[in-house]
Amino acid sequence: MGYHFSSLQGARTTTPMEIPSFTICGQIGRAYSGLADVLLVKREGKAGGLSALRILSTEFIDYEQIKKEVWFLRWLSHPNIIAFECAFSVDADVYVLTPFYDLCSVLRVIQAHYKHGIPEKAVVQILKHVLLAVQYLHEQNIVHRSIRCSHILLSSNGAVKLAGLRHCAFLRRNEITEAHEPLHEFGPELAEGLLWLAPEILKQASNSRSLRSLKKVLFKLHIILNETSNKGMNSTLISWRADLYGYGLLSDVYSIGITLCEMANGFPPFSDMERLQMLYEKSKGTTPRLLDSTTLQEGDDAASEQKRRTFTDSFHNITNICLKPASEHRWPVARLLTHPFVRSMKKTRSFNDLLPHARPTAVRNGELASYSVSTSLEQGTGEL
Repeated sequence: MGYHFSSLQGARTTTPMEIPSFTICGQIGRAYSGLADVLLVKREGKAGGLSALRILSTEFIDYEQIKKEVWFLRWLSHPNIIAFECAFSVDADVYVLTPFYDLCSVLRVIQAHYKHGIPEKAVVQILKHVLLAVQYLHEQNIVHRSIRCSHILLSSNGAVKLAGLRHCAFLRRNEITEAHEPLHEFGPELAEGLLWLAPEILKQASNSRSLRSLKKVLFKLHIILNETSNKGMNSTLISWRADLYGYGLLSDVYSIGITLCEMANGFPPFSDMERLQMLYEKSKGTTPRLLDSTTLQEGDDAASEQKRRTFTDSFHNITNICLKPASEHRWPVARLLTHPFVRSMKKTRSFNDLLPHARPTAVRNGELASYSVSTSLEQGTGEL
């Protein structure tokens, strides 16, 4: 049996309710680049019983970031955005409870069961629900800034939830023109997801303050930068110049395109490159692609499964639209929802049908059954 918590002395809750009683069933993932644990817990008095619990230590995680994501969790309400149950603190730790999704994240499904990518029919369903979530955010003038497989949660019944809310940012509206003012912010938390970021966001890293943040995170990611590499990185980033255009809602569309490739190919584009090379490729407008019989050439290094399959033309088309290097050439989310690829999904289906190899997390006698935790695996509720 797991450890039981009922009365936590010194605890402060962010909701007008008593601290919930729960039993820990086991660990299901990590979050915040491995700085936080994600646990599966059984709640007393809750229908269904199971919740995901993140334990965030303010000794290692910026408290302002934690407050920000809890605020977004409580404020946002949409069927395709992760819900909030409660949060409370004990000493230096903040506990955040959210619903549990039994397939965890799309990343976990890929790593455990679909190493060369998930089926196209599953991608369609996931994409449509993610687009609906992002459309809701954009209607609130919010840019997500961290759409990726580890932030998309699945339930075997077909539910899709977008997490990663700690990366969200508001667009301000100009009082005179009533137009949205672009963002120029590039904090260190964004640099953890360089592969998924749009070129216009990466351009903001070329100002001195953001460049220092980017270097700091690159070192944190154990990328060894010798003297030559440092010069190369500086020249690549500074050559972009700190533009005056900034970034806006359409930067999320680029991240959706990268995530489509990640779901279909089994890994995100540019992940086989050093970060410096990736920055250079994005700066010159290199467009990623879906890997199948129509895009792979003889001699390409790819799995035989990828060479045998053929994705639909509409799948290739919507991916290319999302990955346009210039943001003005990408479709807004509302228009993407009218694309033939998205409209091909007639009704929500169970992921037991769409992802037959994926196994839901099972709990037997109050403990996890046959579940292993990878240090690189994020359950999704961990990042929020």
